[in-house]
Amino acid sequence: MDLTSAHPFWPLQDGLPAVYPSLKQDLNCEILVLGGGITGAFIAHHLVKEGLDVVVMDKRDNGRGSTAASTALLEYEIDVPLTELAKMIGQREAEDAYRICRDSIGNIETIVRELNDSCGFRRKKVSIWPAGNATPNCWGKNARPGRRPGSQSSIWISAK
Repeated sequence: MDLTSAHPFWPLQDGLPAVYPSLKQDLNCEILVLGGGITGAFIAHHLVKEGLDVVVMDKRDNGRGSTAASTALLEYEIDVPLTELAKMIGQREAEDAYRICRDSIGNIETIVRELNDSCGFRRKKVSIWPAGNATPNCWGKNARPGRRPGSQSSIWISAK
């Protein structure tokens, strides 16, 4: 995958997504989801499963915004380390946030199965973090004290 290309990867890889006509008349629905990317699609999917009448609209073609430029790598960790998040919102809430993120990958896997469309989804059993020029403050066995029972487990593998 060329992450420095001026062209979004997925439309070039998978072809252009379906194009839908512009809305030419009023439309009634219970819920209008603005945004036809991955987030809008997941929201609409959940709402439809709850029995609601949902319409998805986007000013562009579906999946052409940030979704098209995504690397499509799903990780349970959010942008704020667990220890920092705990300082901001409390340990229990921070661990809950990480659990929700972890569980969301399984939820996506379930949706893929329900739709009977592999879409290239495959679960990986490990995460590999390059040590490179990283400092001990960022990496190592004791660098993530927030990883305790209740959060994700990890092991440190050294090349030395």
